[in-house]
Amino acid sequence: MGKIKHSQQPEQPKNATPVKYRKTILFLIVCVALWIRVGPVLKNVFIGDQIIFYDQDGYYHLRRVFLALSNSFKISETDSYLSPTFNLCYWPELFDQTIAAVSYILSAGKTNIHTTELVAAWFSPVIGALSVILAYLIAGFFLKGYFPLLTALIFALQPGHISYSRLGNPDHHATEVFVCLFFLYCLLRMANSEEPRQQIFWTIITGISIYLVYSIFPAATIYIGPVFVGIIVSVFISERLPETKKILSGWILSLLVAFLFLLYPCLNSWWGKNKAIFYGALSAFQLYLLLLFIIVSSAIYLVTLLTKNLSGQTRRIWILLAIFTSSAIFTVSFPEFSSSFVHGFRALAKLETAATGTAEKWALAIHESQPLFYSDEHFNPIKPTVGLGLSFLLAPFGILFFGKDILKQKYPSTSVVFLIWSLFITGISFHQWRYCYLSGFVISFLAVYLILHHSRIPKNIFLGFLTIFLALQIYLDIYRLRSTAFIISYDLQQTLLWIRLNTPETGHYLSPRDGFPEYRIMTITDDGHYLIYLARRGAIANPFGVGTEAMVKFYLTNNENDANKIMEANNARYVITTEPLYFVEQLRFLKYDISEEYKILQPYGNYFKISNSKLLPTMSARLHLFDGSRPEIPGIEIPGIGHYRLVYESPNYCGISYFGGIAKREKINKVFEYVRGARCRGFTRPKTLITVSLPLVSNQGREFIYQNKIVADQNGSFEIILPYSTDGNPYPVKPTGKYEISIGPRKYNLAISEDQVLHGKIIHL
Repeated sequence: MGKIKHSQQPEQPKNATPVKYRKTILFLIVCVALWIRVGPVLKNVFIGDQIIFYDQDGYYHLRRVFLALSNSFKISETDSYLSPTFNLCYWPELFDQTIAAVSYILSAGKTNIHTTELVAAWFSPVIGALSVILAYLIAGFFLKGYFPLLTALIFALQPGHISYSRLGNPDHHATEVFVCLFFLYCLLRMANSEEPRQQIFWTIITGISIYLVYSIFPAATIYIGPVFVGIIVSVFISERLPETKKILSGWILSLLVAFLFLLYPCLNSWWGKNKAIFYGALSAFQLYLLLLFIIVSSAIYLVTLLTKNLSGQTRRIWILLAIFTSSAIFTVSFPEFSSSFVHGFRALAKLETAATGTAEKWALAIHESQPLFYSDEHFNPIKPTVGLGLSFLLAPFGILFFGKDILKQKYPSTSVVFLIWSLFITGISFHQWRYCYLSGFVISFLAVYLILHHSRIPKNIFLGFLTIFLALQIYLDIYRLRSTAFIISYDLQQTLLWIRLNTPETGHYLSPRDGFPEYRIMTITDDGHYLIYLARRGAIANPFGVGTEAMVKFYLTNNENDANKIMEANNARYVITTEPLYFVEQLRFLKYDISEEYKILQPYGNYFKISNSKLLPTMSARLHLFDGSRPEIPGIEIPGIGHYRLVYESPNYCGISYFGGIAKREKINKVFEYVRGARCRGFTRPKTLITVSLPLVSNQGREFIYQNKIVADQNGSFEIILPYSTDGNPYPVKPTGKYEISIGPRKYNLAISEDQVLHGKIIHL
């Protein structure tokens, strides 16, 4: 086994940047990092007096920022606007409180919406650019000269990190990278401190940094755990007892500091109070895990003291015994956590499937739907360069040389910790593309290490190669940013803003733990966070996965009565619709676990197909394509809808043309109100056909006719529901006449009041 010895002066490359220029160059690199995250998307984010944010989670973070500003910087874990069934948010407060605090200071102690949105829009790119400084500092522990500067520069251009730290993306991931790199830097400073006072200082700061990592990302065990493993391996193979004691003692004290800092937030959270062990939120999980690390590390430390006079081989045997014994004691003492921990890793390794909603899913945070080498379930060897840049092609060789140099004793044993951490962080990117935002630093480090430390390229050729490389990477970064559309469309944004201004306001918006909204709005899962922030209305389904079952059943059911029951059960008043094919494609792409009766897409080679007879009778299609009217489509019987009326449609048309009797294009989004409807009753001859029609014009000037028909029963009685009022309609979708009702040869013109529609009053013919 290789034995690592401490080397105070690792071999340095001959080219060393003059000290007086390093800070200037680093400052310029930070400026480049900020520009590449801001410049290409500046016009997309700031449109007139509006600020457009990139994705769903960013909008919900904004929601939490305003909750902090309105509630003395406290953010409730329960948000009644999230869902009528499960309204807990897993995210810790710290990230949103930080944005709120900056906004509060810049607004001179007031709550200013525009200032707060400005701070939120700029927060991630600024944090992303500052992360470059940490990359520089970490790289400087291993090599001097140009190495840390080039590492910082390549990391500044990493596309995966840029995509999460771009302007207008106030999600926690850029801050997650920053605090993780800060933790790594503090750890290295602690391990390399020579003076006792300095070591104590950095030990405390390292513990605080662990607390910060968990307070931004509760599943940060995937970042802290590899360090724990790396320290054990480093101690196991090292022959320098003083260095071993120093690393272990500092690590144990750091864990204790982190444990103390996390004690209150973990035990005082909803999960802590309910004695729940859950990786995705601050709970007893993080405390148990830190306790495990402390116990095992302390056992190893004790063994190193007791076996200092024994041979290296004997000492290693005692270390293994200490690890297994302390782990066994912990497992017996805390069986619930240990079971969760083991099952989580088994699920991660695909040896078993984690039960939905249980703590065993904690490890699946690094195994989501976008593997690094796959695009929509198809192998794609080019995709890694989309997340990790062109430097990904050099990194495999860089890690071989870096590992070889560690075995040659060129670096202190803490480099073993860094190597193991780097391998793990890169590995989780293979499971989940998004972790490229952190592994981008590792890839940058290794690529520069290979080129600068192990190449014999002449200086002029190297500078030419570097110029071409940087120019190409910058071009690709700008192209990707400009070609990546914001997830929220203009039409959806306008639809939600219309809802905010033109539908009844709901209560408890800024005090969601004190009560529920008076009604909710049915929309697809992906749009739940948009709805809550932009429309300020309660959602049924949201991107956390809550309410998905009700949402799927509503949009895909063929039965209006079943849809009505879902609306009643969820206290819903409005429905937002979009292109039906887009909706069912999203269900397939996101792999929602829905029952077989709702899986209306059928495999067809490498594609999927859907028949008109499956798609058109769904509530989604009947509302969005036919405005609730009864269409005449050969071979398909589709009844009209009586309890939903169109109240708004967005300005632009969708990009899909629907056929099978439908030769028209539809608006991208529509809003329908769920109403009782006026109940028109009468008697006629048995089996007589009754038809109803009403001409209308939408808010966009589109003329259409609501029509429906029924057949009288065997006794001659009938009832037909009329969803639109002809008098007192408060919405911009207006009737241009009265209802025309035909009962056999007889025809009636009928005016319906808003009161009759809202209260389901009976009209006798």
